[in-house]
Amino acid sequence: MKKYLFETEDTIYKKKKYKRIKRIIILTLIFISFPLLHFSYTEKLIQQSQQEFFNQDPDCIVVFTGDKGRIAKALELSKKYLSSKVLISGVYYRNNLQRILRHNTSKTDKFKDHFSRIIDLDLEALNTSQNVDETLKYLRKDQNMKNILIISSDYHLPRIQIIINGASTKSFNFYYQAIESKFSFNYFLNIFKEHLKIINYYIPIKSVKA
Repeated sequence: MKKYLFETEDTIYKKKKYKRIKRIIILTLIFISFPLLHFSYTEKLIQQSQQEFFNQDPDCIVVFTGDKGRIAKALELSKKYLSSKVLISGVYYRNNLQRILRHNTSKTDKFKDHFSRIIDLDLEALNTSQNVDETLKYLRKDQNMKNILIISSDYHLPRIQIIINGASTKSFNFYYQAIESKFSFNYFLNIFKEHLKIINYYIPIKSVKA
């Protein structure tokens, strides 16, 4: 004789509860793994640039404006790589070099004259894609530009690299340095935003800004 198993309300409830717990665990693992993989990849990019420029200077240091500390990081590296030009991309059109230096250097900084000679400003770029476009326009004006060091926030670097790799950049070698973020809710949030923007880069979505 066939045996028929009938589920009780208790077993149905337990099954639903198990499924909910399973979904929560999977979503939690995804939520944790994204930032960890993102962080690991960013660290790899930074290490590559440190190795490349251990005994030589980049031809140009390019900083994409945005979060606090990016310009200061570029200026600090410029003191180390004295022969490098510096491009600050995405500067607010009402801003100028004197104001930028005043907000990112001390009054006694002896490198201010040096910065004034080697820094150029890009006032056109409004987002990352335009940062890349304006940077390439700038680099193509000088045939001596070959090895380029890009500065931004750590969570931002993978998307910059994707956009650069999608452009016509065979004439240049790009390396990356970053402002390192602390692990926090905002750091996780920024990474998920970056992943949405990466998806938007490949599959344009009007509601997600580039």
